[in-house]
Amino acid sequence: VMQGLLVFAQRRGSRFLIGVALDGLSDVCMARNQFHRGLAYVKEALVYLIMDAQIPAQMNAFIHQGVFQYMLKNFPASLESFQTVLSLGNGQSDPHSMYALGHAHYQMAVGFIGMGYPSQAIKEAQHSIHYMRLSLVPHSMILPHSIMGLANYYLGEYITGQEYALKSLKSAKRTDNWRMLGYAAAYAG
Repeated sequence: VMQGLLVFAQRRGSRFLIGVALDGLSDVCMARNQFHRGLAYVKEALVYLIMDAQIPAQMNAFIHQGVFQYMLKNFPASLESFQTVLSLGNGQSDPHSMYALGHAHYQMAVGFIGMGYPSQAIKEAQHSIHYMRLSLVPHSMILPHSIMGLANYYLGEYITGQEYALKSLKSAKRTDNWRMLGYAAAYAG
């Protein structure tokens, strides 16, 4: 589908659609654990999305870039990508940007967990909760609640961690989010 969109976008000369298609191809790479290839796609996507000044699409692409970077164990670079999202979202108030800000804070929390800083992860997860509420997206609380569960677990706050994980589990069941259902179930114990 994304390859077809890319061909269509190139024929139309639409920088925005080319960027979206390349970012979509990076998602395919994530699903296939092709992190280097996905990072290359998202970097190419950003060239087009920045030229076209599409802030929400740029925010999503920088989130994807950050995830690829931490999957490749480059946590400092991933945090820079997520900080870029926060900068782009400064002053934005639309639901898409609020979700992207919440998602960036969630991904920063994941990065801090990966680096061994669960206390910092909790701070980022709290920011994520704030922005996810503002986004009004029905499934948005799954992410920050799940990472709050994991971070509290790592801090030895098992009951608090389980409470957050159960909140995430409930939301994942309600919205049929099977991937996050698995994470939340693991964190809930």
